[in-house]
Amino acid sequence: MKTAIIGASGYIGSHLLRAYRLDYPDCIGTRFTSERTDLAPFDLRSPDLQALNLVETDHTSVLIAAAETSISKCQQSESETAMVNVQGTLELIDQCNRLGLSIIYLSSDNVFDGNRAPYDDNSIPSPISAYGKQKLQIENAIFNRTRKNLVVRLSKVYGLEKGDGTLFDQIAESIFKKQRQKAAFDLLFNPTWIEDIVKRVRALQASGIQGKVNLCSPQAFSRYDLSMLIAEAMKANPALIEKVVFSDIDNKIIRPLDTRLRCSVMSSIYEDPYLDISSAIAFIARNWQE
Repeated sequence: MKTAIIGASGYIGSHLLRAYRLDYPDCIGTRFTSERTDLAPFDLRSPDLQALNLVETDHTSVLIAAAETSISKCQQSESETAMVNVQGTLELIDQCNRLGLSIIYLSSDNVFDGNRAPYDDNSIPSPISAYGKQKLQIENAIFNRTRKNLVVRLSKVYGLEKGDGTLFDQIAESIFKKQRQKAAFDLLFNPTWIEDIVKRVRALQASGIQGKVNLCSPQAFSRYDLSMLIAEAMKANPALIEKVVFSDIDNKIIRPLDTRLRCSVMSSIYEDPYLDISSAIAFIARNWQE
């Protein structure tokens, strides 16, 4: 399906757009603050979907990747971030529905409270973070307005490029610079390679499935586990990694700690294996050792 990517200047959105443009080179992608000339300017706080001419250019679907994803910022500036994550996104959904465009919405494991992991596709959400509450508002609203949509819940996404600023790269850079870092052993999630996300989002769309789907690697780790594995792969001093609980890092942020997911629906649609974490870490270690 010819799909427009709202938020194509972000990390996930940019990788999705690259894949969609292999089939349709003129797929529309949008930007907010980015200066990329191949993307259309778009302000999610006051969306104007008509200006993108999606129907005229034969787009049939819109993927919403744009959001304020900082858990701390959503907590500290809830009203401001809700203008993007809730009000603007709701208006965008209504505009998509009026134009007859199907919707793929990227949600988060933060819609769960972290007390009853692992969570299935049909587990009942109960968010405790402001970010999770904003995401759940959209999940509910999408299906109150129309059933012909897809919600994809993601966990932490990482890349393999040196300097990409994603999770493994951040940890490896600190280790390379011999910087001590606190790593929470009670913060559990399913780190997933960006290209595995891209392939599976497209497979879900091609299947025509609707509803809410978890999408992440089956391997779950704590931040501390990952940091120690990367330190070992880089042959670094493990004393650089201090094992702590998350509240020792920040006791003001309200967030779920154990957001491990199970992906029963996804595994029934796309059977190829995810990138193994040990292989990813070995690659990241080589990046920084070279």
